[in-house]
Amino acid sequence: MGELKLLDAVRAALQEEMRRDRRVILMGGDVRTSSSGLSAGLVEEFGEKRLVDMPIAEAAMAGMATGAAMVGLRPVLDLGNLGFSLTGMDQITNEGPKIHYKFNGQLSVPVVYLFQYAARGWGAQHDQAIYALLGHMPGLKIVLPSTPRDAKGLVKAAIRDDNPVAVCIALDLMASTGPVPDTDECVDIGTANILRSGADLSIFASGAMVSRALEAAGIMAIRGVSVEVVDVRSLVPLDWDTLTRSVRKTGRAIVLDQGHFTCGFAPTIAAGIQERAFDALKGPVLSVAALDVPVPYNLTLADEIVPTTTRLVVSIEQALQAGAALRV
Repeated sequence: MGELKLLDAVRAALQEEMRRDRRVILMGGDVRTSSSGLSAGLVEEFGEKRLVDMPIAEAAMAGMATGAAMVGLRPVLDLGNLGFSLTGMDQITNEGPKIHYKFNGQLSVPVVYLFQYAARGWGAQHDQAIYALLGHMPGLKIVLPSTPRDAKGLVKAAIRDDNPVAVCIALDLMASTGPVPDTDECVDIGTANILRSGADLSIFASGAMVSRALEAAGIMAIRGVSVEVVDVRSLVPLDWDTLTRSVRKTGRAIVLDQGHFTCGFAPTIAAGIQERAFDALKGPVLSVAALDVPVPYNLTLADEIVPTTTRLVVSIEQALQAGAALRV
């Protein structure tokens, strides 16, 4: 086991899966020259036929990936910023995810969409975390890794999955480092991970918000409050069993999400927890999410849009009190 940047962990996953299965191909803009570093060295090993440079036309990219998957390939499509998904939304959400169902299981569409979200200082169109838009369409799985180890394991699992999977990675995490095993480790899609055990309150977070949840838990530990931190990591499907067991143990919960509140994953998970474990709750489940405004270009203002550790600590204190507000 060695230390890798998250970006390098994703590249290692691609390399290992392309070696394991000749049907795996990488598609996207500049994948041969690897302007982002994601595919560095892959064209030299696998050749241009398996690294397909695409024009900047997201609908065409996604449509070609769907077609390639339908005829037996296992394409990984690097679409770059998550905001670019909007121009290819019909293929990503309305075509590919429904084919297996429409054809009664006769066809599968094993496509992996690689997205980066929540850039800083790139403007309102690129700084947003809008993965919840993808989650409303049945048939498309969504994962948000928070560590290099999970990034590698989830990408490998996504490539082997016979369903379309969107792997969404916070841009701030791409340079983060962590231990990554040299073994062929896959992370099962649909499983959450308890990172810190606690007794007084549960925090459910994913992606870049996991580190803030752990930081807040450390602050509360100094104050004598035991906080459990659960890395949701798989948003579709959700691991309701792990989430429910956690809140039944602690009796209180906060859902922390970098996406916007309205129609987002924070209120969705909060509602699901209250339906499944209402009898065990000592107070309402709180949702701590991004404010419902476009993300400003100004970095100081942009940092106030997404949940901060300070805001989360305030939410924890409110959740420990009777009659806490439903939203913070």
